[in-house]
Amino acid sequence: MGRIRRYFLHLTRQRARIALLVAGSAIALYAVLTVAQWPANANVRDPIQQILLILAGTAASAVFLPELSSDLWNLKAVDIRRLIPTEKRAALARSLIEAESAGDQSEWNKLIYEQALVPLIAASHEPAQMIRNMSYSVQAHLNEEFDQFAESTTTVQYHAVQTLSRSERVLPPIGEDQDYWISAARTVSALHQEFRNPNCIAREVVTLFDSDGHELSAQLWREAVVRLCTVGVNVNGETQRIMREVRSPRRDEPSGTADSTPDSRAGSATLPVVEAGEDYNEDILRWRFRPAEEDLRERVPVQIAFDFPVVREDRFLVYFNYYCAGATSVSMKVFNLSPTAELRCDAFFGRAKRAEARNEEEYVQGLLASQRSISTGRDSLLWPGSGALFSWHG
Repeated sequence: MGRIRRYFLHLTRQRARIALLVAGSAIALYAVLTVAQWPANANVRDPIQQILLILAGTAASAVFLPELSSDLWNLKAVDIRRLIPTEKRAALARSLIEAESAGDQSEWNKLIYEQALVPLIAASHEPAQMIRNMSYSVQAHLNEEFDQFAESTTTVQYHAVQTLSRSERVLPPIGEDQDYWISAARTVSALHQEFRNPNCIAREVVTLFDSDGHELSAQLWREAVVRLCTVGVNVNGETQRIMREVRSPRRDEPSGTADSTPDSRAGSATLPVVEAGEDYNEDILRWRFRPAEEDLRERVPVQIAFDFPVVREDRFLVYFNYYCAGATSVSMKVFNLSPTAELRCDAFFGRAKRAEARNEEEYVQGLLASQRSISTGRDSLLWPGSGALFSWHG
């Protein structure tokens, strides 16, 4: 059926339709001259009819012949998809790469096709993998403490981080009556679980320790994260209603679990809640939302504000797990920084090596905070795995 369809499309393409029109017109004119016996002089009429027959034959042959090489430069993408099988287009792409490369570099040409062209084309079929004009800003308030647990005297020492991302993106497709969410993960393995889940559009690893350097239990971790984290999402100009995911305690569990702490009055504890699904993981806390249906079909502006605690370290990593197209900028502002410390930024932007592809950096030292930013400029393309490492060594 595929071959028959290609033959049909070939015979009905624009060039074939024009050729059929010319052939039909020539035959019709030939018939008119024959019936009318015009011109009356046969010595004049016969050459004209012969010319019309030749014209009709030539035009008709153009219907069945392949496109001439001179027409290749005028072919549109829709015609190429309709007329040329996928495997032939792939072979043509390889040949074009070889034609543009210098000398015989078969291995290099193969890498260009398989490691550059193919992944980018695949991403075009999954638009959720590509984000445009990403702006990611971070504010860090150093050396904070939290000790307001319901049934524990534990003290958590942390840095308070506030992040704000703005971009234009297509939200990944999910099932009907499902939610998207932002998540905090207690462990790296839990973080990887969220990376694999299309419903999760932003996630952070939030590992917390007590004042003795011991990692918090899952129950204390959830209680601290509920109290310390806040989430806000705006999709296409509409502020989303955020619901915190909880799991109702089982009968064999003691009262006062992290998900049902009755006296929490801070952070996301004030949000409405929704029951967790079958994939509940005590090392993951999710904030769910459901955009309007019309905002799931096109690329729309998306803004995500996510505030969370991090371990008291002198560095913060920003990591992008998708293609970033257009202008990408990352900035960090650190408060309560030591007078002897300097805020640094080591960007690892994976992109083509071009003379005009230069990062734009800016550093501002103020009395209250230090800020450093880096941007790619317009019309850039960053590969997944790009990001920036901010540090403030003394």
